[in-house]
Amino acid sequence: MNERSPAECGASAPPAVDAATSIAPLRDVAVVLVEPAEPGNVGAVARSMWNLGAGDLRIVAPDPVHRAALLGKAARDRACHGQPVLAAARCFDDLRGALAGLGRAYAFSARVGKQRQPRSALSAAAAAIAADPTLRAALIFGREDSGLTTAEIEQAHELVTIPAPGADPVLNLSHATTIALWEVARARTLAPSADYRGRPRTATAEDRAALRDEFAALLTETGLPPGRHGDLHRRIVRRFVDLFDRAGGEHADFGMLRGVFVAFRRTVARLPAGDALAAAAAALPPEPAAPPAAAPTTGATGA
Repeated sequence: MNERSPAECGASAPPAVDAATSIAPLRDVAVVLVEPAEPGNVGAVARSMWNLGAGDLRIVAPDPVHRAALLGKAARDRACHGQPVLAAARCFDDLRGALAGLGRAYAFSARVGKQRQPRSALSAAAAAIAADPTLRAALIFGREDSGLTTAEIEQAHELVTIPAPGADPVLNLSHATTIALWEVARARTLAPSADYRGRPRTATAEDRAALRDEFAALLTETGLPPGRHGDLHRRIVRRFVDLFDRAGGEHADFGMLRGVFVAFRRTVARLPAGDALAAAAAALPPEPAAPPAAAPTTGATGA
């Protein structure tokens, strides 16, 4: 596979820190840079990898002179605290060799077309990588000026683009790498912790119907039975239930509200009935009228 050791790549940074013994939530994710031109970009990528917990940097650079320059002083200066990642970087003569030993490969490119169609969004790809540490995912990034060739993209399982809605959709190499790694880190390490209560019980259709009945009964007992003031009773009940349909709810939420309505009804039963609720509810906006039915056509007629 034509792999070069860090020393053969020209690295002379301090000894690398073993990613497995450091805080490395993305130690199973490899970043593959295909023929980068600027050592500063390589150093910036190493720094982002260090920040986000990745340690496997692979560089496709067949020219030995350029290979050494990519990991030289300019790269080390940009890497800053990420120099251990830079020192552990491995160089390869071609992309096939760089992907050896890895699992699913994701190629990143801003250029799309008939033969370069993205298969998934960045968020979906990041979620898939984050969900399976055994995937040994490879994130492949191309040259600063021309990106990845179609042949190189064909060596990956998926093509992913990073949306950039500004005037220039092409991101800097290190910026694109940082965004991709951050998405994976966010999906893996910043996901909400499990609810200590366990999985909540979702409200059922039966819960919904029971809550609707209790609310309708409360309206009736407060002076707004069905048929009074037109269809106001039905409209209020429907709007109330629609509110919970939009917000969602658990079984416990519906049970609690039913209990509250029962308490209200018991209180109302001891009070004189009135039309206060009807007066307040009358301020509801009218429902939109149904569109008039189209008149049947009988064919064209002459004047």
